[in-house]
Amino acid sequence: GNSLGGYALASVHGEQRPGLPAGRFTYVVEIQSGRNPRSLLTSLHKLEKAAQDPRVVGLLLKLGSSGIGMAYAQELRWALHHIQSHKKPTHCFLEAASGSEYYACRAAQHIYMDPAGGAQLLGPALNALFFGDVLKKVGIRADFIRIGKYKSAPEQWTRNHGSAPAREQRNVLLNDVYERLVDDLSHDLKRSAKSIRQLIDRGPFNTAEALQQTLISAAADPYDPRSPLHRRIANPKRNSLPSKAASHWAKPPRVGVVVIDGTIIDGSNVDVPFLDIHMTGSRTVIATLEQMSRDPSIKAIVLRIDSPGGSSLASDQIWRAVRRARRRKPVIASMGAVAASGGYYIAAAADEIWALPSTVTGSIGIFFGKVDLVQLAEKLHIGVEQLGRGKHAGADSLWRP
Repeated sequence: GNSLGGYALASVHGEQRPGLPAGRFTYVVEIQSGRNPRSLLTSLHKLEKAAQDPRVVGLLLKLGSSGIGMAYAQELRWALHHIQSHKKPTHCFLEAASGSEYYACRAAQHIYMDPAGGAQLLGPALNALFFGDVLKKVGIRADFIRIGKYKSAPEQWTRNHGSAPAREQRNVLLNDVYERLVDDLSHDLKRSAKSIRQLIDRGPFNTAEALQQTLISAAADPYDPRSPLHRRIANPKRNSLPSKAASHWAKPPRVGVVVIDGTIIDGSNVDVPFLDIHMTGSRTVIATLEQMSRDPSIKAIVLRIDSPGGSSLASDQIWRAVRRARRRKPVIASMGAVAASGGYYIAAAADEIWALPSTVTGSIGIFFGKVDLVQLAEKLHIGVEQLGRGKHAGADSLWRP
């Protein structure tokens, strides 16, 4: 009863020690609905790590109503080809695939589709809405000035159809995307460009039709362990990469990534998750660039831009911050689906600009304007009395031209 007792503690960590045999597995990356540019960038980073990690012996990419456009589909294709260059087989699973999802998946060596799914392989399309006549009928007057004949954004409020320059640029964009789609699928399916155009004109395809046309490798139920999807992937599957124990004490050399997405605004970033709204603020980006440019462990900075532009003031402030960062280390601009107007303006300050084949970029020019409700007030018999001093007093008011 007086003898001393004892106890022991053991701690087991998931980090793999250097030199120990590594478990091998197929890495599963899922891109589901509602994915924004930042989460897509995270998925692309996962694919890059899969190519480099010796524990990964293959990849299974699952695309489920992801909403990706042609530009990101091209980036996914490149990532799949990169993994294949490391002698790792690639598999892709589709449900009810859009044309761009099928296009991305087609770069994989093995393509599976849900038995109840299909592929909306229809060819690219653009829609432009114009509210000029509607606004006039209800008594709302839209008044905009612009610099740059291709700066077409205000046309939706001032016209009932697009201008000739706007239509020209839309047709050029569609032609380019369509021809690249045809050319890449022609290479993937080993068919002539003419037959690919005919194939697109016959779309969409359900799974049985896609299988008949050899657009996919097999129909597969992802939940059935006996399906071809699981039979052909014999290795264990993981949807995360186990961490490795650090092999160094200090910070290793790194590349800093600054994401500029959504509308560019003055001030700080604005996020409204419930409405899926994100706006990039100049103050937030400038502070990040200043911090990264002074961090000795960061050897280069990548600006990842997926923005249609926004405030000319904010864009110019960020442009100047990029120029300052360039004095200390290389700054590379990487364009996503869109890097137009202010987004392109910021990219122009970098050492190099890299764009995807279907990145929408350019839109050089500016516009400014407003609407006034004077005619609407008259129709509703609302009296408006404006008082002011100076020729342009109240120029930004809704109640005067």
